[in-house]
Amino acid sequence: HDGLVTNNPGLVITGSLSEQATLTLNGEAVSLDGSYAFSKSVTLAQGTNQFSFTATDPAGNISSVIITVVLDTVAPVIAIAFPAEGFTTNIPTQTITGSLSKQAALTMNGEAVPVDESLAFSKPVVLTEGQNVFNFNATDSAGTTSSFVLHVVLDTVAPVITIAAPLEGLLTNVSSQTITGSLGKQAVLTINGETVPVAGDLSFSKDVILTEGLNEFLLSALDTAGNSTSSILHINLDTVAPVITISFPQESFLTNNAELTITGSVSKPATVAVNGEAVILDETFAFQKAVYLVEGANEFSFSAVDAAGNSASLAL
Repeated sequence: HDGLVTNNPGLVITGSLSEQATLTLNGEAVSLDGSYAFSKSVTLAQGTNQFSFTATDPAGNISSVIITVVLDTVAPVIAIAFPAEGFTTNIPTQTITGSLSKQAALTMNGEAVPVDESLAFSKPVVLTEGQNVFNFNATDSAGTTSSFVLHVVLDTVAPVITIAAPLEGLLTNVSSQTITGSLGKQAVLTINGETVPVAGDLSFSKDVILTEGLNEFLLSALDTAGNSTSSILHINLDTVAPVITISFPQESFLTNNAELTITGSVSKPATVAVNGEAVILDETFAFQKAVYLVEGANEFSFSAVDAAGNSASLAL
């Protein structure tokens, strides 16, 4: 029929005349059968093809008709503007936008998608966790088809930060420390704003230098979908040794009483021993120790070790 659009270059034009006549197609004679019907095979060229039929009866009467047939073998091109192939997000509601290179009927996963006059389209979708596959198919009026597959990943799971060492609240007198741990998934890791490399097995290691007192480290992880998590690690650096003070007796104290109670204190919480024997500190860090003197000079050795490992000693 006139105006036919097809993607097949081989075409057979069929028809008939109302009476016996001489028929030509584009100036070439066409045979009629006994019922005045005709059939003519033609090969279409890309684009618009015109066919002019002329019939002349024995009386010299002439009639003509022109039909147009379009050959279109060029498939419509589907271009996705957003999102990009393999796009990863933590937002389930997305809108896929794009355009076609020519007018065509468009479907996504079998559902019709409207295409506007500018050949653009827009399709809201709701993603499910994990990989989502969208199959686009476009069919033009000639029956030529094309397809495009888009993959979009929904990931709403935040990366987990596991700190292997040191333990939270570590008290130490060593300023050089190494923070080690691992992530639950691939992500960008920072410690106090500085990017830390993450190995293929998701482990990480970061050397830090402590300052005296409480040190705070903020570990933050951000994955490609935009999910984030954080963890705070506290490390205490204490390099100050406890100070041992003996209140009584004074150095070289002279007495004729064999029973004596030594009293003193330390400047901070510590484990205190007198001649290797532990003594108990009260809430003010004071201690006392009853001893028995032997005739002559008696020596007493005091030691104190705090929780950070700093130590002090004193001899009396």
